[in-house]
Amino acid sequence: MKSLLTYCLLAALFISSSVQAQRFSLYKTSSKLDTKLITSDCKEVLSIPLKNGRVHTSAHKPTSKVRTWTQGGKFYIKATATIKESDFTWAKFVMKPGFPGADVTGLKTTYQVKSSPNNNAKLCYISQSRIYQGPSTYAGTVRLDDPTNLYGSGQHFSTPAVGNFACGSDYKTISYKLVMQAGDLIVFDAIQVMFDCPKDLVSVLCPPNLPNPFIQLAGTQNGNGFTRYLIPVINHNAYPNFLFSAAPSLPACGLNTSASRTWVDIYNEKNQRIYGFCALSQSSQLQNIWFAVQKGQAPPQRVRVVMRDRMCNQSYASNWISITNS
Repeated sequence: MKSLLTYCLLAALFISSSVQAQRFSLYKTSSKLDTKLITSDCKEVLSIPLKNGRVHTSAHKPTSKVRTWTQGGKFYIKATATIKESDFTWAKFVMKPGFPGADVTGLKTTYQVKSSPNNNAKLCYISQSRIYQGPSTYAGTVRLDDPTNLYGSGQHFSTPAVGNFACGSDYKTISYKLVMQAGDLIVFDAIQVMFDCPKDLVSVLCPPNLPNPFIQLAGTQNGNGFTRYLIPVINHNAYPNFLFSAAPSLPACGLNTSASRTWVDIYNEKNQRIYGFCALSQSSQLQNIWFAVQKGQAPPQRVRVVMRDRMCNQSYASNWISITNS
């Protein structure tokens, strides 16, 4: 009976302070993101971060024939040995699952191909542009395949060879086949994926480089036999509101079949989950994070918050804060 009473009191506290998630339009907040652009005819452009680029062989293994690095947001490839057309060596950039939630209509590549002074320019080029779609990285069905040879510097636009294809909870790998001689340099300045605005579905974007949440103990509240510990996320403004849009396509939170895309869980010093929020609808509500302890019981020694973006399978863990010594 005591455990049942405890559960009921905790449920009352949760209901009194939680906000029911509502469907949120991504397009109202996209201006905050430098990776997202919208044109007047409702075509969208997603810029792919280049820092995670790789150069792989046909067996999806790293190659020793190049040296790669990123600088100023660009991806550099310098050949240390000959890479022939028949070697099937590819520069690859992975799009994580969950975005964009629409039909891909094209791929725009901004590039520089620079031959070594000792080599013929015709032996240094990008020979193919591809997008693979599959359940894992670097593999799957080829859905975009453009055989155009790219020399010099400029931009190239590729369109799906078999028509538009819907993106979902799988991986897309953007790949470029390389032909180079020792000393040659290829630079990817930008890679952009074009896709149609979804008509009835919130487009899914996995924003890069979001910071981890920073929390602090902001006080306590007593009531109904419990002490509530307030642990707001101080940098809540760093997170776009669409991270908390309703996500009916994802697993429900209890009876809530439209739980938010991102769940917020609180863990104690033993890394045990002690409470959570699954119905936040905007980032400002991160200021209202809390957990409760029954009167007479000891609180955890310390806690932290973990935000889990279920659509992009990305977690953000906060700092630990002391509770018992505060």
